[in-house]
Amino acid sequence: MTNLPIVAQAARYAMLCGCLSVFLLNNQTQAFSGLISPPRFEDQTQAGKTYRNIIEISNVSDRPATFSVKTNDWTLDATGGAVFSDVLVADSCRPWVGLEANKIELPANGKRRYRFEVAVPAGIPAQQCRFALMFEGEPEVMAGSQGIPVAGRIGVIVYLNINGAKADLQLLDIGVQQHNNQLTPVLKIANRGLAHGRLEGVVDAVDATGQRFSLAPVNDPILPNTERVIALYPIEPKYRDPKSPERQMAYPLQIKGKLDWQGKPLTIDTTITP
Repeated sequence: MTNLPIVAQAARYAMLCGCLSVFLLNNQTQAFSGLISPPRFEDQTQAGKTYRNIIEISNVSDRPATFSVKTNDWTLDATGGAVFSDVLVADSCRPWVGLEANKIELPANGKRRYRFEVAVPAGIPAQQCRFALMFEGEPEVMAGSQGIPVAGRIGVIVYLNINGAKADLQLLDIGVQQHNNQLTPVLKIANRGLAHGRLEGVVDAVDATGQRFSLAPVNDPILPNTERVIALYPIEPKYRDPKSPERQMAYPLQIKGKLDWQGKPLTIDTTITP
């Protein structure tokens, strides 16, 4: 997995694409500079076991940095943005989480491996444990903040499937919505399972002018017991002249093929008319 720089541009992109990996307090410039890897964990374990893993955090600035570390609960709002909570929500698994330290210090250009664990109680049923590990820098008064101290934060998301918990994705509807000022085919997906799921793969499309497209779903997480709209975006051919304009899809649009989630097919064979 790639490292994530703590910069405003990466934060905005992460929130828009649902990556849930980086965000900044008060939407201001970060009060520290760092890299963290991996941006999320998607793993599994069993009841009665202790799950352990390691995060690598680097200070890429030329001065020392101090980070406080804690856990948060989180969910997604109606637009797919992350909503984090210090308050323990109902059925939270955060009480199972153990942290190596609540505060860490890194020298200039230093690096550290940070350990955490999840002690899963014995006898619990299949479910998904979800939480965020929050790394927060010390507040500083930044340019443009009008004297208000600003602290940068990174949220590393953990999805831990217990006792074989899985997603159960179901296609409810297919239509179009405005995305980036153009009509885009979208899928309404329900997750009736016990864990989150993501759609993968490519489907074929033919528009009203006979143009052929390959469409791929946004790789956003679909949480258990929720419904979410997933956009399908055209994959431009690698040989396309970058100076030429992107092709526009003319409706009605015929879509046919199979997407996958956890090795299971989701079949699409329909014509979309706005």
